[in-house]
Amino acid sequence: MHQWKLAAVACAATVGAWSVNAWAVECTPPGPPPPQSARPSYPGQAPPLPPCVNEAKHTQNCRHGEIARFNADVEAFNRQVDDFNKASSAYIDALNAWGSAVSDYSRCEVNKLNASIPRH
Repeated sequence: MHQWKLAAVACAATVGAWSVNAWAVECTPPGPPPPQSARPSYPGQAPPLPPCVNEAKHTQNCRHGEIARFNADVEAFNRQVDDFNKASSAYIDALNAWGSAVSDYSRCEVNKLNASIPRH
Protein backbone atom coordinates (compact mmCIF):
# COMPACT_ATOMS: atom_id res chain seq x y z
CA MET A 1 0.00 0.00 0.00
CA HIS A 2 2.13 2.86 -1.30
CA GLN A 3 0.50 6.26 -1.15
CA TRP A 4 3.27 8.20 -2.82
CA LYS A 5 5.39 7.87 -5.91
CA LEU A 6 8.76 9.34 -6.71
CA ALA A 7 8.93 10.91 -10.11
CA ALA A 8 11.86 9.98 -12.31
CA VAL A 9 13.03 13.60 -12.49
CA ALA A 10 14.69 15.50 -9.69
CA CYS A 11 14.02 19.22 -9.39
CA ALA A 12 16.85 21.60 -8.63
CA ALA A 13 16.74 25.35 -8.19
CA THR A 14 18.85 28.07 -6.68
CA VAL A 15 17.31 31.24 -5.30
CA GLY A 16 19.90 33.64 -3.89
CA ALA A 17 21.69 31.71 -1.17
CA TRP A 18 18.94 29.09 -1.03
CA SER A 19 19.26 25.83 -2.91
CA VAL A 20 16.39 23.41 -3.33
CA ASN A 21 16.82 19.82 -4.45
CA ALA A 22 13.74 17.67 -4.12
CA TRP A 23 12.18 14.75 -5.89
CA ALA A 24 8.82 15.54 -7.39
CA VAL A 25 6.43 13.60 -5.18
CA GLU A 26 2.86 12.74 -6.00
CA CYS A 27 0.68 11.98 -2.98
CA THR A 28 -2.39 9.95 -3.74
CA PRO A 29 -5.37 10.76 -1.51
CA PRO A 30 -7.21 7.76 -0.12
CA GLY A 31 -10.62 6.82 -1.38
CA PRO A 32 -13.69 7.23 0.77
CA PRO A 33 -14.10 5.27 3.99
CA PRO A 34 -16.08 2.04 3.95
CA PRO A 35 -19.76 2.88 3.48
CA GLN A 36 -22.03 2.92 6.50
CA SER A 37 -24.13 0.31 4.70
CA ALA A 38 -21.21 -2.13 5.08
CA ARG A 39 -21.45 -1.87 8.88
CA PRO A 40 -23.07 -5.10 10.08
CA SER A 41 -26.06 -5.12 12.41
CA TYR A 42 -26.25 -7.37 15.42
CA PRO A 43 -28.84 -10.12 14.90
CA GLY A 44 -30.96 -9.09 17.88
CA GLN A 45 -32.06 -10.99 20.93
CA ALA A 46 -31.35 -14.63 21.63
CA PRO A 47 -34.45 -16.81 21.48
CA PRO A 48 -36.46 -16.67 24.70
CA LEU A 49 -36.79 -19.73 26.86
CA PRO A 50 -39.97 -21.67 26.23
CA PRO A 51 -42.68 -21.12 28.86
CA CYS A 52 -42.28 -24.72 29.98
CA VAL A 53 -38.87 -23.83 31.49
CA ASN A 54 -38.71 -22.48 35.04
CA GLU A 55 -35.33 -20.77 35.09
CA ALA A 56 -35.55 -19.77 38.76
CA LYS A 57 -36.00 -23.37 39.87
CA HIS A 58 -33.82 -24.84 37.13
CA THR A 59 -36.63 -27.15 36.09
CA GLN A 60 -38.62 -27.80 32.94
CA ASN A 61 -41.65 -29.77 31.87
CA CYS A 62 -41.23 -29.37 28.12
CA ARG A 63 -42.20 -31.83 25.45
CA HIS A 64 -39.41 -33.06 23.25
CA GLY A 65 -40.68 -30.99 20.31
CA GLU A 66 -40.56 -27.76 22.32
CA ILE A 67 -36.97 -28.39 23.40
CA ALA A 68 -35.98 -29.40 19.84
CA ARG A 69 -37.50 -26.16 18.42
CA PHE A 70 -35.78 -24.07 21.08
CA ASN A 71 -32.42 -25.76 20.41
CA ALA A 72 -32.84 -25.21 16.66
CA ASP A 73 -33.65 -21.53 17.28
CA VAL A 74 -30.55 -21.18 19.48
CA GLU A 75 -28.36 -22.84 16.85
CA ALA A 76 -29.75 -20.52 14.15
CA PHE A 77 -29.13 -17.49 16.38
CA ASN A 78 -25.58 -18.66 17.06
CA ARG A 79 -24.94 -18.93 13.30
CA GLN A 80 -26.22 -15.36 12.89
CA VAL A 81 -23.87 -14.19 15.64
CA ASP A 82 -20.96 -16.01 13.96
CA ASP A 83 -21.84 -14.31 10.66
CA PHE A 84 -22.03 -10.96 12.46
CA ASN A 85 -18.60 -11.52 14.03
CA LYS A 86 -17.05 -12.35 10.63
CA ALA A 87 -18.70 -9.33 8.97
CA SER A 88 -17.63 -7.09 11.86
CA SER A 89 -14.05 -8.28 11.55
CA ALA A 90 -14.07 -7.56 7.80
CA TYR A 91 -15.58 -4.10 8.39
CA ILE A 92 -13.00 -3.28 11.06
CA ASP A 93 -10.20 -4.46 8.73
CA ALA A 94 -11.57 -2.15 6.01
CA LEU A 95 -11.74 0.78 8.47
CA ASN A 96 -8.18 0.12 9.64
CA ALA A 97 -6.93 -0.09 6.04
CA TRP A 98 -8.65 3.21 5.24
CA GLY A 99 -7.20 4.80 8.39
CA SER A 100 -3.72 3.65 7.37
CA ALA A 101 -4.24 5.08 3.86
CA VAL A 102 -5.31 8.42 5.37
CA SER A 103 -2.24 8.40 7.63
CA ASP A 104 0.07 7.53 4.70
CA TYR A 105 -1.43 10.31 2.60
CA SER A 106 -1.10 12.83 5.42
CA ARG A 107 2.51 11.81 6.03
CA CYS A 108 3.26 12.13 2.30
CA GLU A 109 1.75 15.64 2.13
CA VAL A 110 3.70 16.74 5.22
CA ASN A 111 6.92 15.35 3.75
CA LYS A 112 6.18 17.07 0.44
CA LEU A 113 5.54 20.36 2.26
CA ASN A 114 8.72 20.00 4.30
CA ALA A 115 10.72 19.20 1.16
CA SER A 116 9.52 22.44 -0.42
CA ILE A 117 11.08 24.54 2.33
CA PRO A 118 14.39 26.00 1.10
CA ARG A 119 17.46 24.80 2.99
CA HIS A 120 20.87 26.37 2.87
